[in-house]
Amino acid sequence: MLKYIVLFCFIIISTLVVSQESYDCVRKYGRRSFKSPYDSCNTCKCGRMNKIFCTKKVCPRPQIDSRIVYLKCIRRYGSGLFRSPYDSCNKCKCGIRENLTMNHAKTYITDLKM
Repeated sequence: MLKYIVLFCFIIISTLVVSQESYDCVRKYGRRSFKSPYDSCNTCKCGRMNKIFCTKKVCPRPQIDSRIVYLKCIRRYGSGLFRSPYDSCNKCKCGIRENLTMNHAKTYITDLKM
């Protein structure tokens, strides 16, 4: 009989711990599905043990306005040649197509991440 009482108490305590852990998620995001905190196109729901379960759709890349990126580059580095932010020996210039043009042994273009 004592064995069953201990087992029953263990089950009750385990259930309370699990419900408290999932309560933290529910308190933060709610009981219904919600927008994923990791991207803008998937939806999630709180599960057991404080886990978040989300759909796994592939999200489209956001459209980047190349003019805005170009203006950010100009604001950061100026309109003329400047020392490469990637190394100390190359010269660069902001390009119009969201790129940073680099003068190297060969001229190459690399994405400017802002």
